[in-house]
Amino acid sequence: MKIRAIILSLFLLLPLYSWSSTTRQIRDTLIMGNVKYAINQAPLGHLDSLHYFSLKDQVGFDLVFSWNFRGYVATWRVNGNKLYLETLETGSDKADFRDVLKDFQDSSGGIFASWFSGTVICGTGPILCVSGTGWDDLNETEVELIIKSGVVTASRKYRNKQHKGTINRGYCHN
Repeated sequence: MKIRAIILSLFLLLPLYSWSSTTRQIRDTLIMGNVKYAINQAPLGHLDSLHYFSLKDQVGFDLVFSWNFRGYVATWRVNGNKLYLETLETGSDKADFRDVLKDFQDSSGGIFASWFSGTVICGTGPILCVSGTGWDDLNETEVELIIKSGVVTASRKYRNKQHKGTINRGYCHN
């Protein structure tokens, strides 16, 4: 009976161990002015399924490693008050992402992220709190953007403080 309980416990605890030891994920970059930020969102994942799977099939999300489950790394830029997809590194040279996402090109020729709405927190500077996945790291300087249909409608910049002179390696929040 005790052996059954031990085996059952192992089966129940094993998924928790694998979740807690996941590899930290590389984050996309967001450029505002001359400053590069690590972004806590993946706006490309909010594309409608038709465009997303066309992009995945035609461009190929081949940059898949334990540190990059998405298969790509994107660079975004806020120009004026609009969010643009600037580069997309995929590890493949099948097709140019701009050709696949031409429905989103504006008059400047940029890929305007009109499909994305949400709150984005992006950070720069030293990491004060390390999260397990990397998506929720807490940086010294952070900017919160409210984006509706690709347009930044509100923003706020703030500085986080490091407590007790050490990096917190648990759940990060401000």
